[in-house]
Amino acid sequence: MFKYAATRRVLWPVTINSPTADGSGDVESSEVKILFELMTRSEAKEVEGDMDKAQHVLPNKIKGWEGVYSDDDEPIPFTDETLAALLDLPYVERAFAIGLIQASNGAPAKNSKAGSGG
Repeated sequence: MFKYAATRRVLWPVTINSPTADGSGDVESSEVKILFELMTRSEAKEVEGDMDKAQHVLPNKIKGWEGVYSDDDEPIPFTDETLAALLDLPYVERAFAIGLIQASNGAPAKNSKAGSGG
């Protein structure tokens, strides 16, 4: 059954490819779940094909998360400050933007991996 909600929120899997520190040039993939407020059709059209615009709307569209941990394996609570700190990392910001676009368009989550080439 389809349920309509004027403001729709979904918990969506997002894969973050973090650069490794071992000098290999490899990335380590980690999956987190992001609570997105989905974009409307007009918002989605505005950011379509423009990653900079998509990244610009992220702070207003991310409402929470699961699976985000510190180096000490402690869960990082969702706050405006911790969100801003994560979005300051380009590879995290890109992964979250891709996740928001896919979730808003109803794309399968299996395609949420942000590769090194885009």
